[in-house]
Amino acid sequence: MAEGGNNMLSIDLKNAFQFNGDNFTVLLLRLIAKADGSNRMKLRMGFPVQVKAVELYQNDCPYTEEIADGCRQVDWNKLAERAEKES
Repeated sequence: MAEGGNNMLSIDLKNAFQFNGDNFTVLLLRLIAKADGSNRMKLRMGFPVQVKAVELYQNDCPYTEEIADGCRQVDWNKLAERAEKES
């Protein structure tokens, strides 16, 4: 991915899961999150990094930190970096 690509993906991930924005990637990430297994496999063929990012977020999301009284915040940059490496 080009320099800055992870940064854009991290911004789009944050917007998708906080229900902000309506650009193509944000809408794609929401679609991936809603897709069943068969359709997700089809989406993975064209968008492997984005599918991996959604799966990481939905399944284990290891990149969170406690910010106050048990509330957790996602480190979207780390999530995007891992998706890029593992896709």
